[in-house]
Amino acid sequence: MKHLIWCDSTFVHYIYDCLINNDKYSNVFAEYFDEYKKYDLMIHAFSPPMDMTDEKQFGLSFSITKNNLPPYKEVEVGDDIIPLLERKSKEVCSLNRKVDVLWSGGIDSTTTLLMLRDYAEKDQLRVIMSEGSIDEYPWLYETLVKDMNHVVNRNMDFRSEIKKEHITVNANMADMMYHGSLGNHSSGSGPDQGEFSSCPIEYKNNTHWKLNHIWQQRNFQHVSGYLGDEVIVEDDYFPMGVSLFDDRDVIQWYINKHIRNELPLLRQPWDTLSDEVITRYREIWEMMPSEGRLCQTKEDVKNIPIADSYLEMKMELRDYIAHRTGDKEYAYNKPKVASYSHGQKNMYDDSYPTVAVCDDGSVIKRDQLDSINPFDFVTP
Repeated sequence: MKHLIWCDSTFVHYIYDCLINNDKYSNVFAEYFDEYKKYDLMIHAFSPPMDMTDEKQFGLSFSITKNNLPPYKEVEVGDDIIPLLERKSKEVCSLNRKVDVLWSGGIDSTTTLLMLRDYAEKDQLRVIMSEGSIDEYPWLYETLVKDMNHVVNRNMDFRSEIKKEHITVNANMADMMYHGSLGNHSSGSGPDQGEFSSCPIEYKNNTHWKLNHIWQQRNFQHVSGYLGDEVIVEDDYFPMGVSLFDDRDVIQWYINKHIRNELPLLRQPWDTLSDEVITRYREIWEMMPSEGRLCQTKEDVKNIPIADSYLEMKMELRDYIAHRTGDKEYAYNKPKVASYSHGQKNMYDDSYPTVAVCDDGSVIKRDQLDSINPFDFVTP
């Protein structure tokens, strides 16, 4: 039996296609797959759901790493997120490995870069970026990054720069912490498009419930572009998928803020959505268990602070950047950019090389699917 720490939908669908005609497994796995599809729709994951509580398997054998989530309750971690992120930065830099940071030029990855630079030893930190990263934040490139150890991938394939022996730090999960997501799906307007703010607040997920089913998958997503044949997994730790936001106290800070309704959410004006789209969101919301719903009734929305634009979001990170760089123009006026559009040409087009990774370090490539034994990955 092999245990997956990450996989994509191509891998799951391949397993399904192999087993749906098997007399022993077809009925059971079909039920699992129906559950998988339902959860995938409810959380808009763009990758197979993986239950961080390890209670649901969705038919596949998953292994949850140390990057786990605390319970959904309020535990005192202080009112300031910055010291918690700084502590995580220090921890990452103390692991005696080279540290790569994926820098897009956006708010989240710039915060990550500035923090890691404070705690990295000489020559420990390397910046992986694209030409679009320079376009997003030219001032920081000219005044800081240009003189650091960095690699500019000019082929729109920044994930190909990831090295097995390095710690690779991403900033993917900040959007999720602020209750949104944005990829190349941002041009859409429906429940299957994943826009940062497209879903009416009345029908949004409870953040913690959503993270419980997508955290590891989203945090490890860049392994899909990894070119090597094996990865390192040591003591239940995966250095290729690290984030400053995967610290338990950092996650708890966001849980507390959401419990107390202190973090604003972006509202999508209802008049920009068709009746069909709104109805679809409502139908998805009705599928959710009550603990998965941000609001139990429409009246609950009155208790949630609303941001009129993305520029009012992530003020904790914007304040930090303004303080560290003095560049208030960037800090408070940087809009949301789908950075993968300039950094990774095959982020979502099903041509990236890696489709699954196991906890023994083995990597399954797209062109190896026909040679795997699907029974190696199915729960008993």
